[in-house]
Amino acid sequence: MELSNGALIHHPATRGEAAALSITLTREQLLALLGGAGTDGIQMDGDPKILTVITGFTDQPDPAFAIVTP
Repeated sequence: MELSNGALIHHPATRGEAAALSITLTREQLLALLGGAGTDGIQMDGDPKILTVITGFTDQPDPAFAIVTP
């Protein structure tokens, strides 16, 4: 994945070097993780500190955000 301009983008690719962290999770777990729910039930292989770095780039969600405004 690539984090660029505030967007997390998935690119199928072949890497020559091993990733520092591999995370296995469902879509629901990803949304909960980004919403601040924690890492319960998520499989992580590698350095879990990398996840802290990645989530540090995201803003706290605003539950009052108006998705549609009249």
